[in-house]
Amino acid sequence: MPMSVYAFVRGLSAIAFAPAVGMYIDTGNRLQVVRVSIVFQRIVVAASCAIFYILLNGLPADSPAGLGLLLLATLFACIEKLCSIMNLVSVEKDWVVVVAEKDPEALRVINAQMRRIDLLCKLLGPLFIALIDGYSSEVAIVVNFAMNAASVVVEYFVITRVYWEVPELQSFAGQMVTYLLSAGYSSVQIGFARTLSVVFEVLATWIAPWLMGRIGVVRAGLWLSTSQVITLAAGFAVFWVFEDKSLLSASGLVVGTILSRLGLRGFDLCIQLIVQEDVEAESRGAFSSVEAALQNAFELLSYASTILFYRPNEFQWPSLLSVAAVTAASVAYTIYVYRRRGHLLHLEFLTGLLKTKKAKQEEHDRGIRRITSSCDV
Repeated sequence: MPMSVYAFVRGLSAIAFAPAVGMYIDTGNRLQVVRVSIVFQRIVVAASCAIFYILLNGLPADSPAGLGLLLLATLFACIEKLCSIMNLVSVEKDWVVVVAEKDPEALRVINAQMRRIDLLCKLLGPLFIALIDGYSSEVAIVVNFAMNAASVVVEYFVITRVYWEVPELQSFAGQMVTYLLSAGYSSVQIGFARTLSVVFEVLATWIAPWLMGRIGVVRAGLWLSTSQVITLAAGFAVFWVFEDKSLLSASGLVVGTILSRLGLRGFDLCIQLIVQEDVEAESRGAFSSVEAALQNAFELLSYASTILFYRPNEFQWPSLLSVAAVTAASVAYTIYVYRRRGHLLHLEFLTGLLKTKKAKQEEHDRGIRRITSSCDV
């Protein structure tokens, strides 16, 4: 529950201030915006590491000083979230479009490569820190602090190099984990499941561009969104049916969630490309920030649901809400596809296919009749 409250406040800050972040992105200097996001994000993370180090070394969390530090850490988390949104929107929704120079193929490749790097970092980073934490939590905090302090310099100058090498840029422009532990999963098993989930996410960075190249971005998004809903619904069905067998029930949900990552990340790449190609440059920051705010609103609802249904035996209700939200998003995208294309299926292709099968069947029947007639003679 404390983790849900912490995440709830963090998500609430994103909803409240995302429009202001978007306005700053649209009106500020591109390089300055990204530099601000990098520097402040790294500073608050490093400061949070210092706070956790102090708390870990004897300061009671329920003391006045301890509570003050926890509140400060929560404030830093809110700042980190806003800087993360600022960096994400600036780089992925604006810089990438400019660097690709309106080349759809290049845009698909860059998007996939960036997402692949991002997912690999999400896989290797937590794993690296977890291994160190297994040896010493203090050492893990110090290493995390050092990594943030060192990376800020690298990121600061690398993003500057990209900026000056692309002239066009120089203008204005853990609830489920808790449940699995209660269901009987060990930390190692959860780590393996999360690793497998990231593998499927990374796999999506190859499959989605290939699928977009074959059937187009809009149709690929529809296929991937549908696959996400189907796999999630199947996993949730197992989770619900075998509710009295906690380990089997949880395993069904885990497998469904892992498989759904392929559709999730692939669909995300499709949506990212649609936004990059269809939204005007002068409105890209505001649009993407509102998008981020909506995403955080649903994330906020997920935290609220686990605050309301915080017992492990009530986890089916937050799960149901999550599946319903994903399904609603897929339905909304399906409506968008229908309005944009005027249809969802190629009925003429299906009709032609049926006619072909019918013609083959008629030819087969005629052949049988000829053979029968010959035998009668």
